[in-house]
Amino acid sequence: MSFVTDTWRQLVRRRLSLVCTHNVAGATVTHIHAGPPGVNGPIAFDLGDPTSPVEATWNMSPAEMAQLLAGAYYMNIHTSGRPAGEIRGQILPRTVDRVSFTANAAQEVPPTDSTATGSCTADLADNAASLFVECTHNVAGATMIHLHDAPPGLDGPVVFNFPLAASFSGDAPLTPRLVADFAAGFLYVNIHSANYTEGEIRGQVSGAAAAAPAVPVPTLAQWALLMMAAILIGAAWMRMKS
Repeated sequence: MSFVTDTWRQLVRRRLSLVCTHNVAGATVTHIHAGPPGVNGPIAFDLGDPTSPVEATWNMSPAEMAQLLAGAYYMNIHTSGRPAGEIRGQILPRTVDRVSFTANAAQEVPPTDSTATGSCTADLADNAASLFVECTHNVAGATMIHLHDAPPGLDGPVVFNFPLAASFSGDAPLTPRLVADFAAGFLYVNIHSANYTEGEIRGQVSGAAAAAPAVPVPTLAQWALLMMAAILIGAAWMRMKS
């Protein structure tokens, strides 16, 4: 579940604009509850249709706004199998601001064989109304440079056009839905060329997009199982030899 709130609107108009994208199967209802992390609380606002994406606006009282800015509200998505709530997310005034990310051929869908790369940053405006993106790349003969909306591994629509330059920047206007997608890492920069009309290199606008996958370290119990397996294999081998 990912969601984002419009802090500037909260402060000026005492209004919470919420967009939530989730993958809960069979969601029945979804609410905002009053309660700090780790504590269950009463329903404070009914968000209506629980189908993803959930979009709602809550006109708040000064007391409710103070509770929101204190992190004392959470969103809960309920199902018939889990009527008390299947997933929950604490609402924070602002959880994402500026990210650095890379663009390369591996992120294209499908991946290309280009060796070009790009280095980029994205900075969310204070009023959450736009996203300033700047990149430097070495794609030869770029034909188009766009900001798209889709999670990693999927292609999505163009939401902004950047100027054609080896070092470019642009201020992309954002709707509340696009702000939520930015927070979820669903926006990406795509650089096209004549040889790669669908995109030569791509960079997901997320700090995690270029991170190397973590290598799991076996626990003590897993080491014990590995050692037992090795002993059994060795015993079986000795029997075969005898």
